[in-house]
Amino acid sequence: MKSRKRSGRRWWSIAIILVGFLICSYPIVSGLYQRSVQSDSLKTYSKALRRNEDQVEGLLKAADTYNDMLFQTQGNYIQGISDKYLTEKAYEKQLRLKDSDVMARIEIPKISVDLPIYHGVSESVLSKGVGHLRSSSLPVGGESTHAALSGHRGLPSSKLFT
Repeated sequence: MKSRKRSGRRWWSIAIILVGFLICSYPIVSGLYQRSVQSDSLKTYSKALRRNEDQVEGLLKAADTYNDMLFQTQGNYIQGISDKYLTEKAYEKQLRLKDSDVMARIEIPKISVDLPIYHGVSESVLSKGVGHLRSSSLPVGGESTHAALSGHRGLPSSKLFT
């Protein structure tokens, strides 16, 4: 009888220790997984850039035009300009390469950050990387441009701008 009680207690002790270990290791494992997903996205994006080199210059010119139209309208609806350049459909086409859903990347070597930037700021986007706020300038630089990027940790050890 005592042997069964000891065996049962030992099993519960091992189970509790195992559960504790799994809970404690979650931040590390999830961080490694998130970095792997982001790294794969950036590799795919880099390959897409190389495969579509002829398309890149046109995409950058279109992004500059989009930013100019955004600046001219100051966020107000202006028939003709807004209908052609600033619709959801037009936004989704900006900086869109074949074979990649990444629109750009943000690289900050000083703090070892290299993250993909996606269209929009939905929860699904933010779980993959950094999102671009649609009503702000596209992240290509230039005069009178102000790109708003959004990100959150999402996972306990997922590194963004820290």
